[in-house]
Amino acid sequence: MKRLLKSIFLLVAVFVYCMPSQIVRGKTVGNVAYIDKSDPVTQKHYAIVWGPTSKNNTTAEIVTNVSMYIGNSTYASLPVTTIRSSAFINCYYLTTVSFPSKLTHILDNAFANCVRLKKVNIVSGLISIGDMAFSNCYQLDTVLLPNTNTLETIGNNAFKDCIKLKYINIPVHVSSIGQSAFLNCESLSEIGIPYTVTHIGVTAFKNCKGLKSAIISTKVYSIGVGAFQNCRSLETVEFHNKQNMGIRAETFDSCVSLKKVTIVNDNIVYIDSCAFRGCRSLPEITIPATVKKGIGASAFEGCTALDAVTSLIEEPYAFGKDAFKNISPSCVLTVPYGKRAAYIAAGWTEDVFKGGVVELPAPEGIQSVRVKPCKASAYYDLEGKEVSRPQKGKIYIRDGKKVLMK
Repeated sequence: MKRLLKSIFLLVAVFVYCMPSQIVRGKTVGNVAYIDKSDPVTQKHYAIVWGPTSKNNTTAEIVTNVSMYIGNSTYASLPVTTIRSSAFINCYYLTTVSFPSKLTHILDNAFANCVRLKKVNIVSGLISIGDMAFSNCYQLDTVLLPNTNTLETIGNNAFKDCIKLKYINIPVHVSSIGQSAFLNCESLSEIGIPYTVTHIGVTAFKNCKGLKSAIISTKVYSIGVGAFQNCRSLETVEFHNKQNMGIRAETFDSCVSLKKVTIVNDNIVYIDSCAFRGCRSLPEITIPATVKKGIGASAFEGCTALDAVTSLIEEPYAFGKDAFKNISPSCVLTVPYGKRAAYIAAGWTEDVFKGGVVELPAPEGIQSVRVKPCKASAYYDLEGKEVSRPQKGKIYIRDGKKVLMK
């Protein structure tokens, strides 16, 4: 058996050795190396950044076009569109990078662990930022992305542990912010999430301790577990989503400065476990009528300032264990008119809401009536309907008076 396997291995090795190999040609411009690649569909050639000539370089000026041989003899000027995976990984001394104007893709780990890199300014055309592309860039404080409606995705862990990052603009057209994309970016004080974003990944902004506000845009239909967990300076959250979605587990857990939660379009369908646990500055919350799929365990546990809960749920159900444990001892629960008994039967009792369970005022009757003005000299029957052809011998109303048609 061993002899057979050895023979097969030798045959494969000889076959591979004798195959005509594709010649990969590269070129160095300044202190950056490039290689030629071709699109398998269009067959068009382009250049990708292979990496620096030395890991000790402090700068990298990536050119927009590079001239090199393609195939066996053709010499061409190729656009530089891609920075390959791990191209500059562990370049500990790199402080400055000049990005080309035709750049479309920054692949995974491209600048990971560039601990001295301070600023990223990409001028146009970028389509994607790969997983961990700038992770652990501890000195990175500013990221400027192109407002060219081209950037679609920010990958998982893309800026993870960029602890000095203070500013990044997320352009319109981005649809997905990856898992842990900004995890531990503790200096980030503001972030604009454009209306094109539909998905915010798990722990995307977790531990962004300087973040003060979050606005969930209209197209968002999914926010991952712990997306804003432990954002200790976060004060306001606004939900503008028009798609039905839930607030996932631990989404705002330990956001100790959170004071206001606004749900604009009432499209929240559930509040998961620990969603707002430990939000000890939150004074009130309104639970929309659309929250029909449950309130999870410990959802509001430890919200010690929570003094007013308004629930608009029409058919109350039992909430999860400890959902309202350790809230304010004077918290008042307000429920829809006529629903107090149903709420108490479902477990929303004064043992939990020690300030009492009260109902909203009864809906009032008709507040106003709009009367359509009558046409001058027109005929109306006794029910107020306009008559286009009055008949002889019948009584009509005309100009506010009863008249007999003759």
